[in-house]
Amino acid sequence: MKRVITIFVSLVLKGFIVFGQVSIDKAAITPLAPNVAALSKYIDVPTIPMNGVAPINLPLFDIGVGKLHVPVSLSYHSSGIKVTQQATWVGLGWSLMPGGTIARTVNGVEDEKLTYGWFNQNISADSADRIKDYLTLDNWSNDRPDMKADIFNYSLPSQAGKFVYSRDDKKFRAIPYAPVVINRDASVNTYSIVDDDGTKYYFDMKNSFFNDDHTIRSYVQSWNLTKMVSADGIDSIDFSYTSEGEVSTSAVSSVRYRKGESDDDLMDFVRENASTTVSTNRIGNPILKEIIYRDGKVVFYANTSRKDGLELASNPRHALDSIVVFNKKNGGYQRLKKIVFTYDYFATQFNSSPATSRLKLTSYSTIDINGIDSAQTYYFSYNNIPLPDPTSYNMDYWGYYNGRNNGSLLPNILPDQDALKKFGSIGLANREPDDNFLQAGILTSITYPTGGRTVFEYEPNKVHFSQAEYKEGGLFSFKLAGTGRNSTVTRQENFKAPQVLTGTTNAGTVRITLSPFSPNAVIEAQTVVFRDLTAGTDIQTWISGQFSSEYAKSHIIEYPYNFDTTHTYQVYVAINDYATTTVTIDVIVQIRTVSEGIVSGGGVRNKSINYYDANDTLKRRTTYSYGKNEEGYGVTLRPIDIFYKNYYTKGLRRATPTGGGTSCVVRNGAQIIYLGQASYPSVSFSGGDVIYPAVVQYDWDSNGKPNGKTLFSYIIPADYQSVPNPVAVGGKDFVGNSLRDDLLESKKLFKYNEAGNTYALVSAEENEYSLFNWREIYCASVYNTVDWFDEWRCVVGDPPLTDFWNNSYKIKLGKFLPSKVTNTQYTDDGQMIQSVTNYHYNNALLPDSIYTIDSKGVATSITSHYPGDHTVSDPNVTVLNQMVTANILKQPYWKGDYRNNVLQRFLVTTFKSGWNGIASQIFPSSTLLKTRINGTDVSADDMSYNAYDIYGNILEQQKSNDVKEVYLWGYNGRYPVAKIMGSDYATAKTKITQSVLDNATGITTDDAMRAELDRLRTGLPGALIWTYTYAPLFGLTSETDPAGRTKYYEYDGFGRLKCVKGQDGKIIKMYEYKYQLPVN
Repeated sequence: MKRVITIFVSLVLKGFIVFGQVSIDKAAITPLAPNVAALSKYIDVPTIPMNGVAPINLPLFDIGVGKLHVPVSLSYHSSGIKVTQQATWVGLGWSLMPGGTIARTVNGVEDEKLTYGWFNQNISADSADRIKDYLTLDNWSNDRPDMKADIFNYSLPSQAGKFVYSRDDKKFRAIPYAPVVINRDASVNTYSIVDDDGTKYYFDMKNSFFNDDHTIRSYVQSWNLTKMVSADGIDSIDFSYTSEGEVSTSAVSSVRYRKGESDDDLMDFVRENASTTVSTNRIGNPILKEIIYRDGKVVFYANTSRKDGLELASNPRHALDSIVVFNKKNGGYQRLKKIVFTYDYFATQFNSSPATSRLKLTSYSTIDINGIDSAQTYYFSYNNIPLPDPTSYNMDYWGYYNGRNNGSLLPNILPDQDALKKFGSIGLANREPDDNFLQAGILTSITYPTGGRTVFEYEPNKVHFSQAEYKEGGLFSFKLAGTGRNSTVTRQENFKAPQVLTGTTNAGTVRITLSPFSPNAVIEAQTVVFRDLTAGTDIQTWISGQFSSEYAKSHIIEYPYNFDTTHTYQVYVAINDYATTTVTIDVIVQIRTVSEGIVSGGGVRNKSINYYDANDTLKRRTTYSYGKNEEGYGVTLRPIDIFYKNYYTKGLRRATPTGGGTSCVVRNGAQIIYLGQASYPSVSFSGGDVIYPAVVQYDWDSNGKPNGKTLFSYIIPADYQSVPNPVAVGGKDFVGNSLRDDLLESKKLFKYNEAGNTYALVSAEENEYSLFNWREIYCASVYNTVDWFDEWRCVVGDPPLTDFWNNSYKIKLGKFLPSKVTNTQYTDDGQMIQSVTNYHYNNALLPDSIYTIDSKGVATSITSHYPGDHTVSDPNVTVLNQMVTANILKQPYWKGDYRNNVLQRFLVTTFKSGWNGIASQIFPSSTLLKTRINGTDVSADDMSYNAYDIYGNILEQQKSNDVKEVYLWGYNGRYPVAKIMGSDYATAKTKITQSVLDNATGITTDDAMRAELDRLRTGLPGALIWTYTYAPLFGLTSETDPAGRTKYYEYDGFGRLKCVKGQDGKIIKMYEYKYQLPVN
C-alpha cells in the first residue's frame, strides 16, 4: 500500500536541561530517524520584517559533527537589484557562503595601523580641544592619530552582530552585547571568537581591499572562517578557500563653485566645469573550496569561467558548478549527495558586452547518486526588464535602475544657495525613482521539482518626504496714514522672529517706505523707531527730517538686522501730517516652508506571496500592508533631503609671495562642492533602506476569502547617531550602531468575521524592553575646513587654528531585551485572559528569572543560576570557574520552580572536568531534583552520568534506584548503534570490537554491523538490547528490538526514505513525495 506523507521531524540529541519547567530526565539519545525530513515543501516565508523584505532561504543540507553545526543554504535578498550590484558565484541577488565572516568598515585608517592606528595609541578623544598647534591639528585631520574606531561585522552559524575595540579595557566589545570573547592575533592580524557555549571560531582567511585612489593603501577588509573547534577541543570543522580578484568601479560626479581666493573672482562665485571621477576597486574574493569534518567533507566545485565582470579574460571569476557531500569510507571518501547549479546571464540594456551583464541562477538540482531517478530541480524566474550596464549612471538616488539615460550622476536640480541659482541646474541627470523600472532583474518565482510554484509580487517602498526650506518672506506689514497737521496718529507692532534650523539668529530686514510729506511740519511729519523690548533698547530711529530737502519724493529705507529669535521686538510709527502722508512697514525674515508628500524610494518591498499547486491552481495568498494605520509609507534612517542638499562647503586660501619673497599676500575665499554618487551615505537596515513602524499580513484562501490578519508593530530605531561633519555631503555622517534593531513592540492576531466583513482581535503579545550592559566608547574627528591652492610656506607664522573643526561622538554598547511581555487572549463572549511575564537577566544576559502572573493572580517563576553567577563558597567553584574561563555559560547549574514566591522544586546539576583524561571536557556528572512542600524537601531524585566517550557522547547513565543504561556509538562516534538496559559499559564494550562500529560506512556494511551487534545479545543474555544501523547523512537503515525483530529502511538516490520493510522482507510502507503548502 502506498501512502503520501508530509512529515517533518527534528531529531538527534536533546540537551540535558531545558529552559522550561524543572525536571530530571535521562540524557535522551534518539537514533537518527529515517529521513522523511527531506520531504520537500513550498517555501514558507516567515514574518515580513520591518524593512518589508521577505527572507528567502532554501536549505540545502546541514553539516553536523558532535556539538558543531553548520547549515548550508541558498539565500536571496529581495529588496531590488542596484545598478552597480555585482553577482556572487551563485548569481545576482543570491548568496551561498556557509561558515562565518568578519568584515569591517574602516573609519579613518585601519585600526591596526602602526603608531597611529586605534589599537596602537590611547590618546583621549577630547584632546583636540586643547591643541594649539596648526601642524598637530593638520596631522589629526589626516588621522595621525586615528581617533575613529573601525566597526566590525561578524557572522557565526549561531549568531551575528558587530564589534568594536574598547581602548579603556583593551577588549573587543560586541554590538549589541553578546557574551562572546573576541581576540586578535596581532602578529598575523587574524581574529578568533568564542561563543557562549565555548565553541571557538578562527578567522584566518584574509581578504584585501585596494582602491586606485589610494595607490599605496591596501588593507584587509574581511576575514573568513577557517576552523570551528568544540568547547572540549575534540571536534573541529575546517574550511579551506581559494581566492580570486573581483574588480568593480565607483563613480562620483562633482561640480565646484568658488569665489574670493584670486584677483579675478573676489566678489562673486564662479562655476567650474562638472567632472566625473571613476575609481577602480579590487577586492580579494574568497572562494570556498572544502569543508572537512570528522567523518566526511563537502567539496565546492567552481570551474566554470564567468563572462560577466570587469576582470581580465585571462583571470576571470568562476561560478559555483556543484556541491558534493562525501562520507569517509575505507580510508577514502564515498559520495552521498550532489547538487548542481545552472546559469545564464541577465540581458543588459543597449546590448552591452557580456562583461557588463550579470550571472543569473536559473536552477539547481539534487542528483540521484544511484543514477536511477531524474534530478530534483528548482527553477527560478526573474523580472525581464533589462538591467543597465553596472558602470552606467542610469539610477535613482538610492542606486536602483530608473530607466533613464544619464551622462553623469549630478541631478538636474538647482543649487540650494540663492547666489548659485543663476548658473542653472548643477547637472542634467534624472535621479528620481521610476516605479516602472525598480523591479528590473528581481526574482519573481520559484518552481519546485514535482510541480507547484511560489510567486512573489513587489511594489515600491514609500517614504514620507518632508523638506524644510528657509526663504525670505514677510513676517508682517502695515501702512499708517496721517489725520492732520495738528494731530498725531501712532501705531506699534510687537513681534518675534521665527526659529531657524540651527542657532538663534534669523537674518532679516526692516523695510520702511516714507511717502512725500508736507514741508515745514510743526513737529516731525514721520517718525519710525525700531526697538528691542527684551534688551530695553532703541536699535534705530528714522525721521522725515532726514529727507527735508527731498520732501516731495518717496523714500525707501532697507535696514538689515540679525534678529535674536529669543527676543521680542517693536516697530513704532508716528505721523503728524495730512492724510496723504503715509508710512509703510515691512518686516522680512527667513520663513520656514515645508513641502511634503509620499514618494517612492529605497527599492521595493513585498506586496504579496502566492502559492500554486502542481496544476497551477492558486492555493493560498498572503498580502502585506505597511505603515502606521496602514498609511503605506515608512521612514528612512537618514533624511532624504540629502539628495537635494548634496553638497559640502570649504574655505579656499591662496598665499602669494610678494616683494621678492619677503612678504606674502593671503586671499581667503569659499567653495561649494556638489556631488552626485551612486548612492548617498546612509544607514541601511538588514540591507533595506526603508523601515516601517507596522506591517499587516493578510492571509487569503484559494477563493480569495480572508482567513485573518496579523499586525506586527515595531519600535523604530531612533538611536542611530548623526555626527556633524562640515566637509561631508549634507553636513553630517551617521554611525550605524543602533541597539534597537528589529524590536517587535507587539503582535496582534485577528480573525475574519464574514458576516460583518470585519476583523476581531483574538490575541495580543505586547513587549517592553530594557537596556542592559550599557557603556560607551568615545571617538573624535578633526576636519580641515580650508583648502590651499598652493603651499602656505610664505605665510609668516601658522595659519589660523580656526581652519579646523573637531567633534566627538560615542559608539554605544549594550543590548535591549524583553523586560516585560503581556499576552492577552480575547474570547468570543468579550472575556479577556491575560498573563504578564517579567524577565531579569544575569551579567551575561541569560534569563535568570522569568516571573509570570496569570489572570487569576497566580504567580509562577523559574530562577536559574549559570556559571559566573556562583560564589567563591560554592562547592563546585573549581569546575564552574573552568566553565567561565572556557566561556561555557549557557548551561544552568541550579534551577528552581516557584509558585506564589514559594519554592516548589529545584534541580542541581554538578559538572565535572577531565573526562577521558582531557581537562577541557566538562560534562554533567549528576543531576539532583528535590521537591518541596511547605518548605520541606519531601522527595529527591537523582541521575548519574557515569561515562562519556571522547566525543562527549553519553556511554552510561543511571537514575537512582534504577538499572543502568548503556549506549554504544559507531560511525566514528556519530550515531548511537546500541542501547542496553541491565548491564554496564565496562562489560558491554568487551562484547564487541569498537573499530568495526567506528568504521561502518552505511548500506554496504549493514550486514556486518548487525552481525557485530548481535554479539551483544549472545554476550549479554539478561539485558534488553536495541541496535541500529545507518546510512550516514540519510538516517536509519535498520533497527532491531530486544525481541530480535528488525525493521529495514531503504532510500532513493536523493537520500529520501523510499520504503520500510519488516522482518520477513515484505514492504510495510512505501513513500511518495509531494510538496506541502505552508500552513496558515
